Amino acid sequence: TWDGYLWSEVLSADMFETRFVANPFSRESGAAYKNLVLAPGGVGSLNEHLERFLGRAPTADAFCRSRGILT
Repeated sequence: TWDGYLWSEVLSADMFETRFVANPFSRESGAAYKNLVLAPGGVGSLNEHLERFLGRAPTADAFCRSRGILT
């Protein structure tokens, strides 16, 4: 559904701003993404995987900034 696609944009904006904006090609961030988010697959909670990757709970702030809702 459309809300699932929108939520994936929220999460991707948060991950990009938190771990990749300084260097989109960072090997360290890429490896952390692979190992902490992708590797577990469907086992466990996506929220828990993202919290480990981000170092905090995900938020919609980066998405809102990217859309001009927050400054």
